[in-house]
Amino acid sequence: AIAYPGAPDTRSRLQAALDLRRASLLRALRFEALVDALRAQSWAEAASLAWRHPADALLLREAVRDRLWRALRRAVPGRVRPAKDPAEAGFAWVISRQRVIGGTNGSSAYLLSLCTALRRQGLRLGFLCPSPMVFGRWPALVLRPEMAVFDSIRIRGSLRLGPVVLATDPRIALKALAAGLGALAGKAGLDLPGLRRPAPYAVSQPLTRADQLFLARHATAPARLLLADYAFLTEGFPYTLQPEASRAVVMHDLFSSRAAQFDGLGATDSVALLDEPTEMALLGGADLVIAIQPEEADTVRRHLPRRQVIVASMAIEPVAAPQPGNTQDVLFVGSNTAPNVIGLRWFLDDVWPRLRARVPQARLLVAGTVGRAIGPIPEGVRLLGHVADLGALYRDAAVVISPLRAGSGLKIKLIEALGHGKAIVATSTTLQGVDREARPAVSVADTAEEFASATATLLADPALRAAQCARALAAATAYFSAEGCYAALRDFIARPPDARTTAGPAVSPAREGAGSTAMAGHPS
Repeated sequence: AIAYPGAPDTRSRLQAALDLRRASLLRALRFEALVDALRAQSWAEAASLAWRHPADALLLREAVRDRLWRALRRAVPGRVRPAKDPAEAGFAWVISRQRVIGGTNGSSAYLLSLCTALRRQGLRLGFLCPSPMVFGRWPALVLRPEMAVFDSIRIRGSLRLGPVVLATDPRIALKALAAGLGALAGKAGLDLPGLRRPAPYAVSQPLTRADQLFLARHATAPARLLLADYAFLTEGFPYTLQPEASRAVVMHDLFSSRAAQFDGLGATDSVALLDEPTEMALLGGADLVIAIQPEEADTVRRHLPRRQVIVASMAIEPVAAPQPGNTQDVLFVGSNTAPNVIGLRWFLDDVWPRLRARVPQARLLVAGTVGRAIGPIPEGVRLLGHVADLGALYRDAAVVISPLRAGSGLKIKLIEALGHGKAIVATSTTLQGVDREARPAVSVADTAEEFASATATLLADPALRAAQCARALAAATAYFSAEGCYAALRDFIARPPDARTTAGPAVSPAREGAGSTAMAGHPS
């Protein structure tokens, strides 16, 4: 036992930490002996070490996979992209705990857009997801073509077979089965909430020891840049063992600004309840803070004057011509997050009856996972679920709505609708951060009566709708091109490392037990 003049619980925690550290050192020594035996071709010794400590032998799986991959490239030239030295053009590790499988939601689309800009700057990219929590209750994920922006994709607790990523933890499959049974029970009129309990939203969960070790083991290529997806992951920078790399964080949202908005609606955020000092400490763990809109960038600059803060709005490729649509369809697109659920519920309860009274033939199409959280739907509403290609929906819809009443960051679906040249009705909340650029192209309505009236007017007047579509496309072209949105990011990457600001370590009171961060559940 260790003689320590603290309280008994302090002594026990210290002893446990020392035991864990000793065990990790012993495992490292055993693994080193195994590697030495393999290099010396002492097969009997290597087999003996692997037999006695199989968990140590599992550490070789990445090396084996990489060797097989190199052999495949040699065997099938031209079919597999050739590897390059990471130092040749520069390498960046993207660290994320989003369920990034493609541009399936606003935050994923934004991250991939940033990564595409980095790729065009000459960087090669590796994607590291240190937590199997991203699977939620889905035992398999299917990567979309846009994930090809990454040279490598590694998710802890997974096995990849081409575009399919399988969770290796059987408990995830059991959760999926339970969720399916819960859905069937719901259709049969049985309420079994235990089977439908949402999985925690992985983005905001604390890093576990296994997460930290995953970063240390897999962030192997020397990097010019480490990019944390959300502020919560700046705590992972030290575990990459890359002190020379510049560190950047993608600030999708200013979470500390959201609590008052949700309180005013009697609702709870679906990601995290984060206070301002904790959020600034997390953001301060990066050299560069990438804000998605200028108002939030100004807030961070006031609190972190020694950090570089840039604005990089969501960039889009606008369609060739305005698309006023030729139907009476109203379109809402959104994922299953609290701002979308609250906004859509308000629209269905308060706006939709007024709109249908004015335009009885109007139909509401709801695309995206937000439909999972919407209960009974009124007449004229159709839940489409996940739609792989939204192009046809945007083209044919007459009006796109964004009835958001809470949130932060940039409303990605607003920018997307502008890029599709659509007539849009939105709340003032939707326009936060881009009010100057977007307001002339959008019908802004904050009450149910105003929202219904603006939507009905656009549905009834094709000429007015066409004019607004033209203004929307003009705004998208003028303000949201990749060239303009990512100029500051390209400038940061182009500068030599010693010209970039150096950040100190991120310190999060919440992770030290201060209780300043409360995590909210998120349906998966």
